[in-house]
Amino acid sequence: MLLKRLYQTLSRPEEATVTLGETVHGHLVDAVVRGVDGAAPQPVLLDRGVEENGDAARHLRLMLHRRNLLGGGDGEAEAARWPAWRLYDTDERRG
Repeated sequence: MLLKRLYQTLSRPEEATVTLGETVHGHLVDAVVRGVDGAAPQPVLLDRGVEENGDAARHLRLMLHRRNLLGGGDGEAEAARWPAWRLYDTDERRG
């Protein structure tokens, strides 16, 4: 369900294509966004949040470490960490 929402949120056919479940530098990512303008592909990690009774600081450190392993140097697009709550944050609810 979350990956489907992520795909729908990131997909913009006129601007970018999205592929789910790819491997980047030997690490599985939730999505890769490729711009139609030929820009470097951007890996995306979906942050599902801390497990119940989990250590929030440790969770964040691990997510940021995973993001750093995915690139961002030598012309590569920096990996993005996408918090799952953002998939449900809509303009309709803010209004």
